[in-house]
Amino acid sequence: MYFQYNRRDEKFFSFIVKTDFSESHHRFDRRGRYVSGFRELAESLCGIRERRVSKSYIKKYVIDNFGYNLSRTCDEIRPTYHHVESCQETVPEAIIAFLEGEHFTDVIRTAVSLGGDCDTLTDIATAMGEAYYGCPKELMKECEDRIEKSMQEVLGGFVSARQGVVAVKADWKTEPMPDHKETFILKRHFTEEELKNLRRGNVPKEMEDKWFFYIKRNRLYAHRSWTGIMIYMVELTPGGDEHKVTVNRLPEQYGCTSIEEDREKLNNLLDWWTEEIYDYYHEWLEETVNYLKREGRIPDDEEIEDGGDKTKGSHTD
Repeated sequence: MYFQYNRRDEKFFSFIVKTDFSESHHRFDRRGRYVSGFRELAESLCGIRERRVSKSYIKKYVIDNFGYNLSRTCDEIRPTYHHVESCQETVPEAIIAFLEGEHFTDVIRTAVSLGGDCDTLTDIATAMGEAYYGCPKELMKECEDRIEKSMQEVLGGFVSARQGVVAVKADWKTEPMPDHKETFILKRHFTEEELKNLRRGNVPKEMEDKWFFYIKRNRLYAHRSWTGIMIYMVELTPGGDEHKVTVNRLPEQYGCTSIEEDREKLNNLLDWWTEEIYDYYHEWLEETVNYLKREGRIPDDEEIEDGGDKTKGSHTD
């Protein structure tokens, strides 16, 4: 089975399903076309990843648009649930397991506990759990270590392909730069490799992924992921070392009023964004530490533990 799902336009869902479903797996949508339960799953995943919606929203959306019964609980499903391979009797149960799970591994355990065709059911629930909670790094590494080399190469190809995807404005809900703004010149040299990495942009994947940014016509747009508010707009000068920056100065959207502070913050962000792989988690940690230091809540020499790694508010570990 292979499917690709794209939600660039909120009013249009493009999907491709290539599989060997039996007739019993299919059901008609409102236009009389065959669809599978993977459409429901795909739309739910897009809702979680791209719109940061709540579980209650996902539940209502699936009920309203696909008519699945999500009113049952896992305790009510278990006593009579049995091995069944149809979408109609697998996808709803998987979604319910996801809705009841309190964290990523809890979603897995809850789905497995239902029995039936639990490998398929758990795959579906886990996909939603990863989109909502993220996958613990230690669990991801353990799984990767158990995969044979040939499959690791396949997964590496998927990762490389994903990294090659270029972010565009339509990937995220965004707000325009307000009229209340300020400009300054940022002096910085970019190598060709750094510009290549920067042009990929970033579509947030987890709660800690605080920035959505993309480049259009040599102009970098940087938005806060939770609100879509534009903080910086940078007019990149190809081959040059001076770049015009427009910064948000609307108090209710952005509290900073210092050009020097913004110059430092933006330079620091660009250090992260021009890496081959944007490490948003440690960038978020660094940003948090620096904020707490500026507010006087922790000493300047305070270190924060992160699973054995430490950050001191600098780019290097």
